[in-house]
Amino acid sequence: MYFVDGSHDYPSQVLCLLLARPILAANGAIVIDDCNYPRVRQASADFLTVEPTFKLLFEAYTRCHPENMDAPHVALARNGWWNGVNTLVRDPEDRLPPVLPTLHPSRELFYQYHLVHAQRGAEIAVEALRFAESILQPRQIPRAGMRLVRAVGGGSKMMRARLSGLNTYSSELPAAH
Repeated sequence: MYFVDGSHDYPSQVLCLLLARPILAANGAIVIDDCNYPRVRQASADFLTVEPTFKLLFEAYTRCHPENMDAPHVALARNGWWNGVNTLVRDPEDRLPPVLPTLHPSRELFYQYHLVHAQRGAEIAVEALRFAESILQPRQIPRAGMRLVRAVGGGSKMMRARLSGLNTYSSELPAAH
């Protein structure tokens, strides 16, 4: 059995699944935690699409992340599937039907990496988002504002080193002649 409970971004999920292939036994299973996240389910679906010897055997979800639940629902989640789970199994005899996890209707969630990366202030995106969220909690604005100012100051060298073509950070790479 291979248990995936790492970073829950799409690229990390796909990488974890691809790394499982060569080390998983012929009758092995992959258990994927935190499948409530659409990007985790999409990574599993994409893996299943390119690896037809693997099949989705089981999927279960909670109605939301447990941090957003009331106490009775948290208790139920603790006794069940905390934030969603999928189980993939190797099926070399092709006995199971091909089924994909329940997917989010929009792939827009998965394009955000490029949209953020391509912006001039990509290095400060996390602090900028935290500052934006602090507006909902006015007591947090000064602290979040200072973190954002530090991020802008610390990221200035990297921001100046960018090429004009979508932040490739490739100025030090050998150029083709």
